[in-house]
Amino acid sequence: MPNLDGRVLGEARELAQSNPNEEVAGLLFSFDELSFYPMENISSDKSFSFELDKRVMLLKDRIYAIFHSHPEGDAYPSDWDKGASMALQVPFLIYSLMYDNFLFFDEGKCNPVQEQG
Repeated sequence: MPNLDGRVLGEARELAQSNPNEEVAGLLFSFDELSFYPMENISSDKSFSFELDKRVMLLKDRIYAIFHSHPEGDAYPSDWDKGASMALQVPFLIYSLMYDNFLFFDEGKCNPVQEQG
């Protein structure tokens, strides 16, 4: 089960809720502590997908997870999400605006995130 604190989840949720009509994205970095960094979604159709600048993968060793939101529907990863996460070998943290919940997808497994203070 991922170790995600309420501060990081709150920052990700706030970004998603402030942009309810599009998929937003960000990175969770593991430095001294887990940190959330919003990133620009460069997808041509932000209402349905997200894409990050490929240069962020230069920092792959420090990336704890890639975050994005699902404006409609649940937080379950799409086939694209699953394939991208597994190809990059980086977990995905997905937030559903509709259900106000997070799922953590890593190594083919989907885990609900239990929020803690």
